[in-house]
Amino acid sequence: MWSYEAPLRDMQFVLEHWLQAPDSWRRNPAFEALDLPLALQVLEEAARFSQGVLAPLNSHGDRQGCRWQAGQ
Repeated sequence: MWSYEAPLRDMQFVLEHWLQAPDSWRRNPAFEALDLPLALQVLEEAARFSQGVLAPLNSHGDRQGCRWQAGQ
């Protein structure tokens, strides 16, 4: 069975080094409670949800794929 693993290390790299998100969060009062560890926890839980709930829902489509027949 196919499984999905979220690229958490890549996401962390993009947030921390490419977007420099923690610096932006510190400068914006609306995000004063947000820091990198909290953002990573949210990403981990989203990954767990994606892997455990969403990915299995797609298994039928992954096996069968899509077809175009008679204009439909």
